[in-house]
Amino acid sequence: MIRLGITNETGGKRNEKRVAVTPDIMKRLMRLGIDVVIESKAGLFAGHDDAACEAAGMTVTDKPDQAIWAEADIVACVHCPTPEKIALMKPGASLVGYIRSMEPEPAIDAALHRKI
Repeated sequence: MIRLGITNETGGKRNEKRVAVTPDIMKRLMRLGIDVVIESKAGLFAGHDDAACEAAGMTVTDKPDQAIWAEADIVACVHCPTPEKIALMKPGASLVGYIRSMEPEPAIDAALHRKI
Protein backbone atom coordinates (compact mmCIF):
# COMPACT_ATOMS: atom_id res chain seq x y z
CA MET A 1 0.00 0.00 0.00
CA ILE A 2 1.25 3.47 -0.84
CA ARG A 3 1.47 5.93 2.04
CA LEU A 4 0.80 9.62 1.33
CA GLY A 5 1.90 12.08 4.00
CA ILE A 6 0.41 15.57 4.30
CA THR A 7 2.47 18.11 6.23
CA ASN A 8 1.50 20.98 8.52
CA GLU A 9 2.99 24.19 7.15
CA THR A 10 1.23 26.70 9.42
CA GLY A 11 4.36 27.53 11.42
CA GLY A 12 7.62 29.03 10.28
CA LYS A 13 8.40 32.10 8.25
CA ARG A 14 5.78 31.48 5.56
CA ASN A 15 2.93 30.79 8.02
CA GLU A 16 1.03 28.92 5.30
CA LYS A 17 -2.73 28.63 5.76
CA ARG A 18 -3.34 26.19 2.90
CA VAL A 19 -3.07 22.41 3.06
CA ALA A 20 -1.67 20.34 0.19
CA VAL A 21 -4.67 17.98 -0.08
CA THR A 22 -8.22 18.46 1.27
CA PRO A 23 -10.34 15.73 2.94
CA ASP A 24 -12.55 15.41 -0.15
CA ILE A 25 -9.54 14.62 -2.36
CA MET A 26 -8.05 12.39 0.33
CA LYS A 27 -11.23 10.27 0.33
CA ARG A 28 -10.79 9.71 -3.40
CA LEU A 29 -7.16 8.74 -2.93
CA MET A 30 -8.06 6.31 -0.16
CA ARG A 31 -10.63 4.63 -2.44
CA LEU A 32 -7.67 3.92 -4.73
CA GLY A 33 -5.94 2.12 -1.87
CA ILE A 34 -3.64 4.94 -0.75
CA ASP A 35 -3.00 5.20 3.01
CA VAL A 36 -3.24 8.91 3.92
CA VAL A 37 -1.48 10.26 7.01
CA ILE A 38 -1.87 13.94 7.88
CA GLU A 39 0.05 15.95 10.43
CA SER A 40 -2.11 17.26 13.27
CA LYS A 41 -3.60 20.70 12.59
CA ALA A 42 -2.36 20.69 8.97
CA GLY A 43 -5.76 21.64 7.59
CA LEU A 44 -6.98 23.76 10.48
CA PHE A 45 -6.59 27.19 8.87
CA ALA A 46 -7.99 25.86 5.60
CA GLY A 47 -11.20 24.84 7.40
CA HIS A 48 -10.35 21.14 7.93
CA ASP A 49 -9.73 20.30 11.58
CA ASP A 50 -8.31 16.99 12.82
CA ALA A 51 -11.81 15.61 13.47
CA ALA A 52 -12.81 16.22 9.83
CA CYS A 53 -9.66 14.49 8.64
CA GLU A 54 -10.28 11.50 10.90
CA ALA A 55 -13.93 11.36 9.78
CA ALA A 56 -12.67 11.20 6.19
CA GLY A 57 -10.64 8.13 7.17
CA MET A 58 -7.18 9.63 7.43
CA THR A 59 -4.70 8.91 10.17
CA VAL A 60 -3.82 12.07 12.09
CA THR A 61 -0.35 12.10 13.64
CA ASP A 62 1.50 14.33 16.07
CA LYS A 63 4.76 12.53 15.20
CA PRO A 64 5.35 13.71 11.62
CA ASP A 65 9.10 13.05 11.52
CA GLN A 66 8.42 9.32 11.76
CA ALA A 67 4.89 8.82 10.38
CA ILE A 68 5.24 11.18 7.42
CA TRP A 69 8.80 12.20 6.64
CA ALA A 70 10.48 8.83 7.31
CA GLU A 71 7.72 6.42 6.25
CA ALA A 72 5.68 8.06 3.49
CA ASP A 73 6.17 7.00 -0.11
CA ILE A 74 4.85 10.39 -1.20
CA VAL A 75 4.96 13.63 0.79
CA ALA A 76 2.61 16.41 -0.32
CA CYS A 77 3.34 19.97 0.68
CA VAL A 78 2.50 23.50 -0.37
CA HIS A 79 6.06 24.82 -0.14
CA CYS A 80 9.47 23.21 -0.47
CA PRO A 81 10.45 21.61 2.84
CA THR A 82 13.70 22.35 4.61
CA PRO A 83 16.81 20.31 3.85
CA GLU A 84 16.48 18.79 7.33
CA LYS A 85 12.99 17.45 6.55
CA ILE A 86 14.07 16.18 3.13
CA ALA A 87 16.97 14.35 4.80
CA LEU A 88 14.41 12.36 6.84
CA MET A 89 12.68 11.02 3.71
CA LYS A 90 13.37 7.49 2.61
CA PRO A 91 15.40 7.21 -0.58
CA GLY A 92 13.20 6.98 -3.65
CA ALA A 93 10.19 8.67 -2.06
CA SER A 94 8.38 11.38 -4.02
CA LEU A 95 7.84 14.98 -3.02
CA VAL A 96 4.77 16.68 -4.49
CA GLY A 97 4.30 20.38 -4.04
CA TYR A 98 5.04 23.83 -5.27
CA ILE A 99 8.80 23.82 -5.66
CA ARG A 100 10.00 26.94 -7.40
CA SER A 101 13.17 27.08 -9.46
CA MET A 102 14.44 29.67 -7.01
CA GLU A 103 14.31 27.35 -3.99
CA PRO A 104 17.42 27.48 -1.81
CA GLU A 105 20.11 25.27 -3.25
CA PRO A 106 20.54 23.22 -0.03
CA ALA A 107 16.92 21.98 -0.29
CA ILE A 108 17.39 20.89 -3.88
CA ASP A 109 20.75 19.27 -3.06
CA ALA A 110 19.19 17.36 -0.16
CA ALA A 111 16.44 16.02 -2.44
CA LEU A 112 18.95 14.96 -5.08
CA HIS A 113 21.11 13.27 -2.45
CA ARG A 114 18.16 11.21 -1.15
CA LYS A 115 17.03 10.42 -4.72
CA ILE A 116 13.74 12.22 -4.10
